[in-house]
Amino acid sequence: MSALTVFLLVLVLGAVQVAVGAVLGACWPRRGNRLTASSAAGEELRDRAEAVRRLLAEAAADMSDHQAKLQKIESSLSAEIDGLPPRLLTLIAELVEINQQLRRRLSESEEKLADQAAQIETHCAAARTDPLTRLANRRVFDEELGTLAHRFQRDAVVSTVALIDVDHFKRLNDRWGHPAGDAALCRVADMLRRAVGRRGLVARIGGEEFAVLLPRVGLIDTAVLADRIRAAIAADQWSVDEHAMGVTISVGVAAFEQDDDGPSVLRRADQAAGEV
Repeated sequence: MSALTVFLLVLVLGAVQVAVGAVLGACWPRRGNRLTASSAAGEELRDRAEAVRRLLAEAAADMSDHQAKLQKIESSLSAEIDGLPPRLLTLIAELVEINQQLRRRLSESEEKLADQAAQIETHCAAARTDPLTRLANRRVFDEELGTLAHRFQRDAVVSTVALIDVDHFKRLNDRWGHPAGDAALCRVADMLRRAVGRRGLVARIGGEEFAVLLPRVGLIDTAVLADRIRAAIAADQWSVDEHAMGVTISVGVAAFEQDDDGPSVLRRADQAAGEV
């Protein structure tokens, strides 16, 4: 293998490692910036993860091409090896051994980089998911809320927000314990997920507080959906330690209006929930 080939392979691996470091930095922003993440940051994160995948594919192609060339050279040498001087045979054997060592190291580096890319994707997904309910977390909700507010101000695209509170949740926790409270939150999360489907984003934004973002859905349709969800959750029953359990929810809805930003429409939805 030529010095140029080694140099190019080192450059490829170095570029992949730099990309991995950049993606990791995007996954875990500085503490002061964690609550101000934007949808642009999310898109940049996905772009960086895609860059890592492309670099890994290019590195794998370079390795395959390199191995094919070496096999061709080795085949040519084996046909004439009987007539070579002993010293030259020794040098060739040393060269082959060094090359095999380099190939093993490059293969190991490729495997490590693939593992790192998989870990990056896992950690980035975890950073945007509520660990209990597996819904989107507050960070994702705030990003998408800001995006919808900007889109409404720019294009007047109708969108709505529904804010959901589990009623008397502290009382349930105090009486039956946190496992029962967790079970209740997961039941509510599952029902919200099924009710909303692909129409919007469902997120857990606080202890017993959930929110739904519905792009291109008007206030009347959102109110109808909220009533259906409220009735379905009120009718849902399950058991914890042979005790029948159930919860009710309060829902407030609001649509984006002129000069709204994310926090202002969320405040109106919260006020509407308190008036139910």
